[in-house]
Amino acid sequence: SSLDPNFLFINKGYNLRLSDPQASVGIVQLSKLNNYVDRRIEIANHFIKNIINSALLYENIIFQKVLNNAKSSWFGFPVVFKKLHFEEIQRLRKKLLDSKIETRPFLAGDFSLQPVNKKFDHLCFDSLSNIKFIHNKSFALPCHQGITKAEVDKICKIIEQFLSKL
Repeated sequence: SSLDPNFLFINKGYNLRLSDPQASVGIVQLSKLNNYVDRRIEIANHFIKNIINSALLYENIIFQKVLNNAKSSWFGFPVVFKKLHFEEIQRLRKKLLDSKIETRPFLAGDFSLQPVNKKFDHLCFDSLSNIKFIHNKSFALPCHQGITKAEVDKICKIIEQFLSKL
């Protein structure tokens, strides 16, 4: 299957209840939220700067653009590769993982392929070409408050080296 086995949804269900200790930790974490989001924005902007300043990255990668009146919390930094095929993208993800850089499917990939969908009655009215494109051409890079600009530079350099050998 083309699904990342680390991001499989097997069963339907929800678990939306927090225990009291979890809720108390959540309240403390909320006080840190604005700083975390601001730091993630700074890191995302550094990814963008790296892409724009590299002809090789810029000609190969589509990245998210945030509207002027919007603010992204940058759960990850999604990248879409214009020319790479699915197998090449998986090789790049493996190369990054070998360098201890985790990636993840963008939006869990094509959710219509998830095993849990066999448990739902559903109809499909479209070819789902957009999600299939995203599934086959993208992944998300790490973008969190603990990452450094030097680590972003390293990630971009690894991607550049990979692309230069194709």
